[in-house]
Amino acid sequence: MLFILTTEGEAGVPVHFRCTDGNVADVTTHIDTWNTLRTVAGRADFLYVADSKLCSHENMGYIDRNGGRFVTVMPRNRQEDGQFRKWIQTNVPAWELVWQRPNRRDPDGPRDEWYVFKPELPSAELYPIVRVCSTLLTLKHTFRRQKNVAAAVDHLTDIKRRLAGARARLRGAAQIDLEVAEILERYRVGRYLKVTRVVREEYLYRQARRGRPGADTAYRKITKRRFDIEWTLDHEAIVYDQHSDGMYPSCRVGHMRECREARSVLFASGERGMIMVSSLLPGNSARKGERTCQITLWQASAVQIPAFSSGASSHLQRACQGSVTARQWCAGSAR
Repeated sequence: MLFILTTEGEAGVPVHFRCTDGNVADVTTHIDTWNTLRTVAGRADFLYVADSKLCSHENMGYIDRNGGRFVTVMPRNRQEDGQFRKWIQTNVPAWELVWQRPNRRDPDGPRDEWYVFKPELPSAELYPIVRVCSTLLTLKHTFRRQKNVAAAVDHLTDIKRRLAGARARLRGAAQIDLEVAEILERYRVGRYLKVTRVVREEYLYRQARRGRPGADTAYRKITKRRFDIEWTLDHEAIVYDQHSDGMYPSCRVGHMRECREARSVLFASGERGMIMVSSLLPGNSARKGERTCQITLWQASAVQIPAFSSGASSHLQRACQGSVTARQWCAGSAR
């Protein structure tokens, strides 16, 4: 079962939820979710922030054609991401600092700083692309790669030890290749570790005939073959990926509103390993005396993007208690 929950971003108070079948693909739920939020908000020009499941031609095109705005993280299999990772090997982006905060997990550690950079080329759908870089995310990617490589080497060493044993149970080439492939896939280090299966030859010499050996004893040579594995570390691949550690591309349509909406992009990136995240910010909220509000929608984890006023939060809490409807809450928060 896929549980879609809409909450207020600051206090995490639930606003709306719905359930769908568990075999429903996440990418197919965004249009229905956006239509629901548009109905509740009574407008279409809010900023809809979501993870990479939104980044499809159908989803982005639908929101754009209906007057909406969105920010989404582009998946790694998009050609735009590969082009940038190749470009950054010989170029230095003009990063712009948009947000920073102390390290929440380690007060004495490095600060959490977020930078953005807008490449010249748009996406294949002609939407602007904004590259995002985080200092702590860079450290996380570097540490995770080192940890995964070390863990994979430990498992490969164990296979090598088993193959060298007198009674090795891994005698078939297919079985060895399967275990090696599972290790590389489990730790995602196929780009960095190049493993080769080789055949070792061991030689034994025994007497050709029975009896006590002497000066004229003839010996015969016995050749025994066994499998072994060797691996090398691809330093060039590691350096290639290090240039883009802590970075990811986001695709958007609509106007960015300085640092607050840039912060929305940062948190929607999957900083906490979210499955699906989206948020709603009302557009054209610059009227005199009009309060701004925000709704955060997620399907697995919450995102904290503070934007609610205390009045909007109280209306939302009353709505969750059944005292007002969602439409009344939207009307009350705009007053």
